Amino acid sequence: MFDFDWEGMWISEPLVAADLFDKAKEVARSFVYKSGLQNFYNKLGAAATFFPCKDILNEPTVLLTKTPRIPGLDGRKMSKSYRNVITLSESDEDIRKKTKGMVTDPARKRRSDPGNPDVCPVYDWHKLFSAEEPGRLEWVRQGCTTAGIGCIECKAAMADNLIKWIAPVRERRVDYEKHSKRVLEILDDGSNKARKVAQGTMDRVREAVFGWEKKKKEIGGAAAKA
Repeated sequence: MFDFDWEGMWISEPLVAADLFDKAKEVARSFVYKSGLQNFYNKLGAAATFFPCKDILNEPTVLLTKTPRIPGLDGRKMSKSYRNVITLSESDEDIRKKTKGMVTDPARKRRSDPGNPDVCPVYDWHKLFSAEEPGRLEWVRQGCTTAGIGCIECKAAMADNLIKWIAPVRERRVDYEKHSKRVLEILDDGSNKARKVAQGTMDRVREAVFGWEKKKKEIGGAAAKA
């Protein structure tokens, strides 16, 4: 079983191994069912045949990344209120300092104790930031399960890759801070694109609900006769 934080829609139980993505999708489906968000038409069952239905809009579905869950520095849900986050403005020094204090497999109390990467938050971060480094994930799993490496070494390797990933993001952030006008232009451009899409969607809705084109023709014909 796994818990579900309804407010934050956060999968709080560690979801690991190959079925991570499937479990996350199942949690999302469960949320839709329990919250009554199922399409009413689907609830009709056999009676749906008496209600002809034409698909006008696509019902929104859940979109998940390859890493639907990433824990905070303390293993709990990542949250500013818990102060267990790495922000995009962190310096390299701060990143290394914070990740050095991350919790690991609680069963690994000594350097000589073998660990289990699948219950370690640091390994979750490795999967996100170290996957592109050849052999790194294998190095972590082999070293952890055999006590060939210590948690400090493991955290340091992960921090290196996190810094590589965050550096260009941090640079863009600083650049946008210096050029706030560019940010507003990007927001305006996005709003204009979204507005065009929304207008098209509303046209389809009006046509489906009111027969918009037919109404306009009827009104236009009546006006011409008058």
